[in-house]
Amino acid sequence: MTIRRRDFSKYLVHLTREYEGAEARDNLLSILSAGIIEARTPLGSAVKRLEYHGCDTEEAMNAQRVCCFSETPLDDLGGLIDPGVWRRNHFQPYGVVFERETLLLKGVNPVWYLNSYNAPGVNFPWLVKGFNAMVADVIATAGDDREEKAATFLSSPLSEFAPFVETIGVWGNTTKDFSFEREWRHRGDLEFKLSEVAAIVTPAHDEDAVRNDLLTAADAQEIAHIVWRHLDEDEVLDP
Repeated sequence: MTIRRRDFSKYLVHLTREYEGAEARDNLLSILSAGIIEARTPLGSAVKRLEYHGCDTEEAMNAQRVCCFSETPLDDLGGLIDPGVWRRNHFQPYGVVFERETLLLKGVNPVWYLNSYNAPGVNFPWLVKGFNAMVADVIATAGDDREEKAATFLSSPLSEFAPFVETIGVWGNTTKDFSFEREWRHRGDLEFKLSEVAAIVTPAHDEDAVRNDLLTAADAQEIAHIVWRHLDEDEVLDP
């Protein structure tokens, strides 16, 4: 599918960050060398519900682990780099880019944001209440045993699409709305070949060094097709 609009990108990008002491740059090189983006974090609206119902076993939570991408146009990626004020995960100007069609064939899906905004005089049905009720109904069929409740949830189709459902809204003094990220997710680790990589994102000053480091694990012909995109700290925007 080809759509020519400046606000629409035919690419999906996975930006890296510091994780467990490893720098974002090193994590990018690790991803490219291994050909795997690991699904490290359980996400989606079911995560809190599993905790609430006391069935957040390791197996149940592992089934909600995802790796994340953004369809933000490449020229606007600066808006996703965190200055450390408005979000928990501090992305850095390093990342790997794929064509959208490539990842569609690997099972990547856009995140569905359910509107839970609230204000005086505002009264509309929150779709997330129906989702929560479905989770509760599935778990209730298992009785009180924690492992049985988790296994029942895992056997339900809900466990497969729940990682792609998120809420946005305001609750008291808390606001949660990351819809601007235009996020896509893959449930579980995503495996890829270097031939499927469309571009690599680095700061301009680090492209040559990253390229040389990558060549220690890859043949020059494997990465000859890859476009190098520059994203520098001075491009950071506060959305």
